[in-house]
Amino acid sequence: MDNLIDSQTYYAQWIDDIKPALSVQVTANVASKQTATITATDAGTGVAAYYIGKQNPATTSVNFTNSASGTYTGSITSDSTWYFAVKDAAGNMQVSSKDFCKVMFGLASGETISPSTIVIEKGKQVTLPNPSKAGYSFKGWSNVQNPDIANISTFFTKVKVDNSMTVYPCFVDDIAPVLTVNAATGGIGSSGTISITNATEQGSGIAGYYIGQTKPNASGSNVTFGTTTSVTVNNSGAWYVVAKDKAGNLSGVQSFVYYQLTLNADGATNYTSNSAFIKSGTTVALPTGLTKTGYKADTWTGGISSITVSGNGSL
Repeated sequence: MDNLIDSQTYYAQWIDDIKPALSVQVTANVASKQTATITATDAGTGVAAYYIGKQNPATTSVNFTNSASGTYTGSITSDSTWYFAVKDAAGNMQVSSKDFCKVMFGLASGETISPSTIVIEKGKQVTLPNPSKAGYSFKGWSNVQNPDIANISTFFTKVKVDNSMTVYPCFVDDIAPVLTVNAATGGIGSSGTISITNATEQGSGIAGYYIGQTKPNASGSNVTFGTTTSVTVNNSGAWYVVAKDKAGNLSGVQSFVYYQLTLNADGATNYTSNSAFIKSGTTVALPTGLTKTGYKADTWTGGISSITVSGNGSL
């Protein structure tokens, strides 16, 4: 120790050898990347630079980005251990790290999802997005490839991510076909027709069509499906139209009622008696100007010139 001398001033020497303080917050979005935010403080020389990356600055030389703001952000884009570091102006460094995992989706042809992968902090729980497949309903995620709907009790929509993993969707074709049906009314001497003009089925595909007078049950097992998409009505009563897909789903059953109208011209020389099946509710004009040798022209039964079809009848 130096000897004390009167009127001598002594000065303290300080060294900044205290590391900055830092905290790291990371988003937990359903996304292919997350945003990491570093908040750093240093009471000494002040925060001067930061680093976000997959190399450990404590053991490897890395490139720091100079900034004294104290708040820094970066993107976490892959499953790995990521490091977060800050330096003060004196070169003291503080390092923290977090582990991240990836959730991958095992999709087959025709199946889509967004985002295509999820990067998430290890140990976090994430609600998985729903994939889509035209004509099919999504039932849940499974750890097993090509999951069977019979195992639906094991399916999940949320998962705690402790390791990178692949999950597989279960799709079921439970969406019924959609039909456009044209039920032509028919008229005097011309029976109505029923035709399927458009059938839409994006799932398993159309298995067959039915147009007939037996009302299909819930499964369609009581009628025979085939390739016929158009018929001429040949009987009175209700007619039913339906399609079935290969998964067994029935389209909405559409029905139409037709009645038989018979006209007896009673020997008219310019008109032939006829019969036709006409859609219920159709109003038809009756033929006029009928002639018969030796007779004066008259009207149809009841003196009518038209009729609205509401049941089987003859005039």
